Amino acid sequence: MVDVSEEAGGYVIKAELPQVKQEDVKIAIEDNTLTITGERKFDRNSKKHHPIEQAYGRFSHSFELPADARPPKVSTMFNNGVLIVHVARKDAIKRRRVEAKVPLAEAVC
Repeated sequence: MVDVSEEAGGYVIKAELPQVKQEDVKIAIEDNTLTITGERKFDRNSKKHHPIEQAYGRFSHSFELPADARPPKVSTMFNNGVLIVHVARKDAIKRRRVEAKVPLAEAVC
């Protein structure tokens, strides 16, 4: 399962990757597309060989990043089969109000 959400500071992609090791996951950004690839391996040499319901093999998930994403500013965290990727967002253009100061006309007497 993969969730994509938007936060004030950027975008968060959360992927649940049960039974996948951190070293079997790769993240790449190319042409404004973030790709998560990896492999879920099955240990057939296990002493307990039971039927499985979990899918095994290679996987790939790709996400087109929004125009305001900053691909160089990416952080990742992998913990207990959950991968979290945070992509920073470009600072929003800050608008400010400027008042024009018009000099007062000199009084004519």
